[in-house]
Order: sequence, then structure tokens, then C-alpha cells
Amino acid sequence: MGFAVAGMHYTAMQASIFFPLPDAPLTSMAMSPMFLAALITVFIVLIMAITLVATFAGRQVELAQSLEAEVARGRVLENDAEHGRRQAEAANRAKSQFLATMSHEIRTR
Repeated sequence: MGFAVAGMHYTAMQASIFFPLPDAPLTSMAMSPMFLAALITVFIVLIMAITLVATFAGRQVELAQSLEAEVARGRVLENDAEHGRRQAEAANRAKSQFLATMSHEIRTR
């Protein structure tokens, strides 16, 4: 967008023709061109710095959110693993009880 604005500016300046008025008073500029250039440079640097800081902060927020999601997913997986372990232990106890009962029944008959 900056290139487009600069391109339009320079195209328009090239196409324009200025004719000085013979009776127009000569006025001096309110600010020197060097001071104006320095002021514009300072503002551009400030805008660039703010943009970079905002970009960095936004990236940090994205990383924090993805880390939070990963931790939450880890907790869910951990809870699922614990639930599966309890089910396996319960099935193992039921199997052991069944085998003990069947063994007793076979021996006593």
C-alpha cells in the first residue's frame, strides 16, 4: 500500500505543471525542510517500532494459547489413560475371581 501511495504521488507530481504567479508574494516556509524530514523520519520509526512490538506480542499470545490447548489435551489424555487403567484392573480382578471360582467348583465336584 505504501508503494502504491508513493507511486501515485510521484506520478501525479510528474504530470502536474506549476506556473508561478508574477504578483504572488514570496513567503518563507514555516519549518525548514530538514526539520520536516527529520520529524517524518521519527514518526515513521515510531510507527514501525509499534508495529513490530504489536506483532511480537500477538505472536506471544498465539504461542501461549497453543501451549494452553496442548496442556489441556495432555490432561484429557492422562484422564483417559487413568480411566482405561482402572477398567483393566477391574477386568483383571473379575477374571481372577472367575478363575478362582471355577477352579474351586471343578475341584469340589
